[in-house]
Amino acid sequence: MKYIHCSFDVVNEFVPRVPTTRCKIEDKTTPRICVAPDIRHCLAAMPSAGRIIEWTRATGMPVILHAYYLTADKVLTDTRDKVADAEFTHEMWILEKPTSVRRVDYEITSYSIQDGRDMLGDPIKQIVNVEIRRVPFTDNLKELFCFSPNNPHELKITYGVIAANMDFDTAKRIKTEREQYKKHNTFDRLQRRIEAYRCERVKERG
Repeated sequence: MKYIHCSFDVVNEFVPRVPTTRCKIEDKTTPRICVAPDIRHCLAAMPSAGRIIEWTRATGMPVILHAYYLTADKVLTDTRDKVADAEFTHEMWILEKPTSVRRVDYEITSYSIQDGRDMLGDPIKQIVNVEIRRVPFTDNLKELFCFSPNNPHELKITYGVIAANMDFDTAKRIKTEREQYKKHNTFDRLQRRIEAYRCERVKERG
């Protein structure tokens, strides 16, 4: 059986813990690493995944999902008495530090989201269909703040928290800033190439 943990943030180390973001009626005491058997069920189990995907699209960024394929011996495969929606998400818990971790990054190329309700009746964005393709490693937080000279990880906040809570007007402003930054950088790179070519031609002529 595959044990997959998905995140919109890069995970540097896997250690069982009680998640800070969880369902209101989910176990609050058992340290664990939440996993599922496939990407679709991982997304179904992730709080605010639909909102994060929609907000990311609004920034003009590709929607990158980090998938970690874990190996472990101590796994709780039936969590229905601990997680209200485990019957639908197939959520499992790894209860020890994994013996191996393999990371694969995917871009969510298309998806379907519908408005729904969670087990407590609260409104949620339900992911009902998703298509992905494998991509090189990237970092959503660094991509989001590509125009900033500072290291975004110094903010001590995750990409998932930003995307789940920031309004869409801000996403549009970020999209404009990113586009301006990338356009400026492209022009600068072109200018440097032209200047390098000009210098080479001058040298050739003696």
